[in-house]
Amino acid sequence: MRIRESSHGYWSSTRAFIWVAGGATMGIGGVVRLPFLAAAHGGSAFWLVYLIALGMLTWPLLTAELIMGRWTREDVISGFAVLTRAATAQPFWRHLGVLALAAAALILSYYSVIAGWYMAYSLRSAGGMLSGVDLERIRVLFYDLAQDPERSLAWHTIFMATTCLIVAHGARDGIERAASYLAPASLLFAVLLFVAGVLDHRAPPALAQLYGFRLGELGWRGVLEALYQAFYTLGLGLGVMIAYGSYLPSQTAVPRIAVAVIGAKTLFAVMIGTVLFILLDAPGAEPDQGVVQIFVQLPAVLSGDSAGHALSILIYVTLLMVTLLSAVALLEPPTRWLMERFRVPRVFAAINCALVIWFVGLGTLLSFNVIGDFRVFGLNYFEILQWLTARLLVPASVFLICTYIVRVLPADVARAGWGERDRALFHPWYQLLRYPVRLSLIAVLLVSTGVVDWLVSLWS
Repeated sequence: MRIRESSHGYWSSTRAFIWVAGGATMGIGGVVRLPFLAAAHGGSAFWLVYLIALGMLTWPLLTAELIMGRWTREDVISGFAVLTRAATAQPFWRHLGVLALAAAALILSYYSVIAGWYMAYSLRSAGGMLSGVDLERIRVLFYDLAQDPERSLAWHTIFMATTCLIVAHGARDGIERAASYLAPASLLFAVLLFVAGVLDHRAPPALAQLYGFRLGELGWRGVLEALYQAFYTLGLGLGVMIAYGSYLPSQTAVPRIAVAVIGAKTLFAVMIGTVLFILLDAPGAEPDQGVVQIFVQLPAVLSGDSAGHALSILIYVTLLMVTLLSAVALLEPPTRWLMERFRVPRVFAAINCALVIWFVGLGTLLSFNVIGDFRVFGLNYFEILQWLTARLLVPASVFLICTYIVRVLPADVARAGWGERDRALFHPWYQLLRYPVRLSLIAVLLVSTGVVDWLVSLWS
């Protein structure tokens, strides 16, 4: 069995694809939380476990998804059908792509609402609305935006329309072109922010807390949190890398590209995370979890002088760019599926997918105002979607994909998908997927769904 040729074209170069895939993983999801986890769980001890998890666990999974996309050259759902037929496996495995596609669409539905706020705050920062304003006034500004359905709807619509416009232009002319500008600019801005952050007078104690090696503070909880963050922050299990992998040439060295993508993502996360920790760990900031950090506490810290004003603009523009690249990545899998399933043009597929996801996002938008008091098990619509996707669908999808590769597909099918490049790495990659990765994913599922916390509560 040979790797098929793509009927939808290819990325223009390996470097272009690294920008595309790296940009897709640079989204803000988990970046704010990551440095605070490191500070709370041993500093460099946490970072060491996190890097090991990226190398031994995340790299095999990212490589696997790219290889699946390149081998099948199909959309996510049809790709699993092709592989299932090739493996003569049970028919229900062909529907595994539905789980990934649903998770991607649901995440994008609330991602777009938050990204619309990034758009608004980028303009607010540039216009000086956040300069010289106290915490209470900034809090009022944010809640005026979040609790106003019409304004939030406008920003949600503008962001989703921008995302749709990029995807509608295709892989080369839309996604690659946007990533070739936005991803390098995001990394450059991250470097500038990192330099400004470490030169800040608040940096020394924050850096000591963030990077000091304190093995005794790591604990089992720190290890599990590092595993979860390593999986969660690379967009695995959403069909994104399978869709992007379908445009890779047959002779591409996928394992090496996966290393480059992880490296770019990690560099960005460390730099942005360090800056946010320095700023949000400042005296009086009292950082919480959630969007309040970015839209209330961060502007309050930066509102004092012209330097803070410049940093504020740079931060929100950077967050907007990486969020847009992530949104484009999330819209591509359902768009590609609609194109293949109903044989419709890309423009038609992108618009229809964007409209459906935009409509689902209205629930998130209204969770901050009109239906804010409607709760199930203490969670509103937005919080339910967050839990369902980040805590259940994504880790479950990654676990099932991993199990599918090593338990359902025959080894010769997996070897055919690997291709002729880097044959010596096939066996180590396959063995990592069989044992360390699957066991780690079980641990991640237990943490993300709250089973570990429940067991701890029983024990204590």
